[in-house]
Amino acid sequence: MSATATCPACGALITPGSKFCPECGAQIQSEDTRTTSDNKKASSPPRSERLRDPNQQATSPEPARSQGHKGLISIITLIALIGLWATKPWIPRGYKSPDNVMSWVYKNAHHKIEMIAGYASLDNSLKAAGAASSANPDDVKIHLMKNTKTKDFVFKLKQRYIYLIRITEGEDSYYEEGVALKRDNNGKVYHHQLSRSEMDQIDNNAREEYWWTVEGFDDIGND
Repeated sequence: MSATATCPACGALITPGSKFCPECGAQIQSEDTRTTSDNKKASSPPRSERLRDPNQQATSPEPARSQGHKGLISIITLIALIGLWATKPWIPRGYKSPDNVMSWVYKNAHHKIEMIAGYASLDNSLKAAGAASSANPDDVKIHLMKNTKTKDFVFKLKQRYIYLIRITEGEDSYYEEGVALKRDNNGKVYHHQLSRSEMDQIDNNAREEYWWTVEGFDDIGND
């Protein structure tokens, strides 16, 4: 400290090495003390940093996905949804072979179908008698209908998936029987003769694809 040192509090002259001002009594710091104090202040971290958990690791925000990545995921998802809608894997497709379909139909509903065919044959005979001509049993045909929308033999009727069998008697009229694709929980196969209104609903997508005579239908059951 120089000989002309002054008190930092009141400005009075003080003797070098004095620890207190003789005028105001303020504590006098030496140059070494002030230097040490200034160094401590410079090296001391801010209070907020001193309070931080020393074990806490610094984290950086997760980088956002690029717009290109998001767009690719959206395209893949859209393609998958379109594929599901086009194929509709939850809809049963049934047998692909007409003979297999008719074998299933014969096994589970041939009594009903042959009864309807009998009605049709009787109607055909009555019409022939009225027209003074002979009835031909072959005029009664049993058709397996194809779905023009799905290109298979499966139709939906009242929340059930069925094969559609049409029994014709010439060109004038016909009957239809629906036979379920699988057994119910009770072990039975649902089959049902369609009403006229049900036929109107389902026939828009139905086409006569294959047919059998009554005798040919019986042959399927004997195979």
